[in-house]
Amino acid sequence: FHVTIGHAGHSLYTGCPFPAWMQWALIGYAVTFIILFANFYYHAYRRKPSSTQKGGKHVANGTSMVTNGHSKVEEVEDN
Repeated sequence: FHVTIGHAGHSLYTGCPFPAWMQWALIGYAVTFIILFANFYYHAYRRKPSSTQKGGKHVANGTSMVTNGHSKVEEVEDN
């Protein structure tokens, strides 16, 4: 995205015959992608994950430890 902004800016500076309004639109478009990616990066990698989910159940890798009332640990029946 930064290279795209630099390329469009250079075209404006050198007097390229391509319409200037399209160069400015491209710069604005690339800036919005940088903002969107920064928002994604912050929420995916920088923000501290909460240790609990709604209802107070602990979360591991985005799923609850117990699914449909059964744990993943094999149950042994006594006779």
